[in-house]
Amino acid sequence: MERGQVLERMTLVRSGVLQLEALYASGRGAQEPGMPVVLAGPHPRFGSDMDSPVLAELVWVLARAGRPTLRFNWRGVGASQGETAVPRLPAERPYTPADEHVDLAAAIEQHAGDGRCALIGYSFGAAV
Repeated sequence: MERGQVLERMTLVRSGVLQLEALYASGRGAQEPGMPVVLAGPHPRFGSDMDSPVLAELVWVLARAGRPTLRFNWRGVGASQGETAVPRLPAERPYTPADEHVDLAAAIEQHAGDGRCALIGYSFGAAV
């Protein structure tokens, strides 16, 4: 790895009985590791997934600042298990992202444990 690069490793987030695809960066290299950050990204039905260029840039900046990061794909997206209930657009009725709340809580618990963490939501992830 060259100076200035950020290494993310594949990992899994357990959300109930499901396993969600995720990427983790340790944020090592800074003097003091900062508060962990969970990034909740877009959903493909709203234009993207955890590989969003916006999330990748955020991970780069945060990891270089010593903040451990975790970004993940929602259930039914990419290699994440399960099926999504997110409706195709235009939606015929209002949608409540109950499953996605569970997925996000699982990512936070895994990344921060009993400690605190920061949360960044982008697009669909911000709505959840």
